[in-house]
Amino acid sequence: MNFITYRDLIADVNSWVNARPDWYECRGVVGIPSSGMIPACVVASRCGLPVTDLETFLNTGGRFSPTRHPGRAIESYPAGGSRVLVLDDSVYEGTTLRWTERELKSHSGLAGVEYEFAAVYSSHSSVPYAYFREVSSPRMFEWNWLRSTTLRECVVDLDGFICEDPPEGISEAEYEAWLPRAKPLYLPQSMLGVIASARLEKYRGPTVEWLKRHGVYHHVLYLIDATAQEREAGNLYVEHKVRHYKNSQACLFVESNHDQAAELHRRTEKPVLCVSDFTLFQKEPS
Repeated sequence: MNFITYRDLIADVNSWVNARPDWYECRGVVGIPSSGMIPACVVASRCGLPVTDLETFLNTGGRFSPTRHPGRAIESYPAGGSRVLVLDDSVYEGTTLRWTERELKSHSGLAGVEYEFAAVYSSHSSVPYAYFREVSSPRMFEWNWLRSTTLRECVVDLDGFICEDPPEGISEAEYEAWLPRAKPLYLPQSMLGVIASARLEKYRGPTVEWLKRHGVYHHVLYLIDATAQEREAGNLYVEHKVRHYKNSQACLFVESNHDQAAELHRRTEKPVLCVSDFTLFQKEPS
């Protein structure tokens, strides 16, 4: 599993700018929404260039606003205008960049503009656009991983990830009252494959209702079929998750507790992502 964090992205973009001093001479940077706006803003900040999103650029005939000069927009391009960097975070097959290229080059108000189309990451080396680093699948990015279809191939935690952890030391009655009021944390916008939670099976009803209310769709929900006392005595928190991950085809377990994430990786020898600090536990490539 390749998981790229915000920190990785910023470092890679900065390294790329260092290798591309010609970008300082660009007229501006156009980011492809939504993920491409992040590296576009970093490049623009480093190079002292104006930045805008693709839709605004198209709808205004190539204007950048705001610019380095408050209250003054860069005017539309004359014939034979300056070079513009069009940037996305990643390219897979190149569909988005090809569509963007067609839209820009066919725009009647942007005749003569020179473009460079690029993405920070590529899935393979044969894409026809400039990129900084190859990141093969399966892969996820911190800035948009909650929309990733790879989540269908994962096992994920519930408390501490999708919703907040319950308050410590509460009674059973207080816990039952807390369940429907639990605050969401990370709400996936893509279908989940498997949720493996340390909640007890007797709370399946309110758990399913909460997930449905918050638009969290999943194929399977595994809860612990035991009493609270049996769960504590057998340390079933980790055992339950190991059982449903180790022999599955899942490519990643998303866990909220750092110690449990490390233990899950140790016992399954499979990748585990801890969302409390975005640490990825996995074997080093041989």
